[in-house]
Amino acid sequence: MNILSRAVLLTLAGSLWLGQAQATCYRITATNTNASSNYYTDPSKGIGAAWSGSTDTSGSIGTLPTTVNINNSLFQPDGTLIASGTVSALEAGSGSYSADQILFRCTADEAGKLYEYYATNGDSEWAGKVEVGAAAGLRKPTAPTPTAWRCGPPIWRPANITPATGRRGR
Repeated sequence: MNILSRAVLLTLAGSLWLGQAQATCYRITATNTNASSNYYTDPSKGIGAAWSGSTDTSGSIGTLPTTVNINNSLFQPDGTLIASGTVSALEAGSGSYSADQILFRCTADEAGKLYEYYATNGDSEWAGKVEVGAAAGLRKPTAPTPTAWRCGPPIWRPANITPATGRRGR
């Protein structure tokens, strides 16, 4: 088998392998009542509308101060709680969305394979780019769990609080 044949075979095999690693889900941005469409949304099951998520300018929606001034680590040592607040995920982001809103539609074989993730603004030096929880004695996560991320000197720890019970989700 020559080099060109091997390259073609490896490319085809790699394409098949990569295609299997992706979930088959479709982002829902509007109500679509065409039952044969991948973007079909049954109006009795929820609302189809676009939601852009959180943006750099979304801020804290009034639950926390948007600016916290920490002059030095002696005054506020790393790990000190400097503010606390709760905001509903339905109201966070650049625009609110309904509890009945359909964000994605996935094929039935994706059941049990989807996970809920939380993220900080990972492209910002001061809002999540550098993980510093281990320096404050927090374990580094090996699975999708809440963790501490660098937000200037203080630590921010997101938590999933289940609305029905008020308990932290895992």
